[in-house]
Amino acid sequence: MRKLLIPSLLFCLFVITTKSVLADQRSHIAIGEIVHARISDSLIRFLAETTAESRLSEINGDVITVENAESDALANVGKTGHFRLENRHGDTFVIATQIRNAVYIGLFRNKAYVIAVPIEVHGVRKFILAIIRDRRDEETPVLLGRNFLHGHYLRGINH
Repeated sequence: MRKLLIPSLLFCLFVITTKSVLADQRSHIAIGEIVHARISDSLIRFLAETTAESRLSEINGDVITVENAESDALANVGKTGHFRLENRHGDTFVIATQIRNAVYIGLFRNKAYVIAVPIEVHGVRKFILAIIRDRRDEETPVLLGRNFLHGHYLRGINH
């Protein structure tokens, strides 16, 4: 009797674990390394790279104006900024949104603002924090980091 009990329990544990993993995978969308994304309510499509190496996402763009701007970037957190976003074809649009944070990037410590922005990939729209910076020298104008992937997407290798 005891010889049958242990294998039966192990089999039940295997079935329960397998069902749990499969259910979790069904709730996620598999995406590839490069995807098309739509930002905000624009009709412009952006080529985007997905990565689990970066915590925050990034979008190619620059600051047009910040209301009541201060010279210190951190002093502008909480203010409304107008940002010009550009895809690799040169199509642009302007988004007005609240500045959530300011970061300094690279060797020259260039300032960049962090904003909350809706991004849509494969029909799923998420509000995420993204750094607005010059990505013209990068392969893609948008980098979708872990904050975008979390909870909805599984990054596949061969997609």
